[in-house]
Amino acid sequence: MVLTQQILTKEDELTMVLKSDLNLLNWTETEPVHSIAQATAEYSIEGEFNGILHSNYTIFYSEYNKEDIHKSTSTFIGYSFFESSDNKLVDSMLFEEKGIFAEGVTSGELKSKLANGNYFLEQGKMIITIEKKNS
Repeated sequence: MVLTQQILTKEDELTMVLKSDLNLLNWTETEPVHSIAQATAEYSIEGEFNGILHSNYTIFYSEYNKEDIHKSTSTFIGYSFFESSDNKLVDSMLFEEKGIFAEGVTSGELKSKLANGNYFLEQGKMIITIEKKNS
């Protein structure tokens, strides 16, 4: 009989990936000054994990359409605070957020010390995935 020992490195740590719907509840944005605007948003998250995401953004408009803002193109950075309603991830967590808005669709990534995530359009609705280390 041969016994083998497996040593796990940081890259081998187990992770948990959860997927949910991301629904915009509220959006408030300032008029751009020199192509830069500020915005706050609130999202509900429903699915494999549940809660509310509170976000604050700085937005840079590379193309701004005042008549139809959904025809604009922008990048944004900010911070988002997640409040869990089911504690499947954590009670709460703060993320750094980066994303783009182009052709009427937004996508982005969330990063923190505890978890990383992405959000994107899938089959006509916004989806958020969060990957948390099981440590």
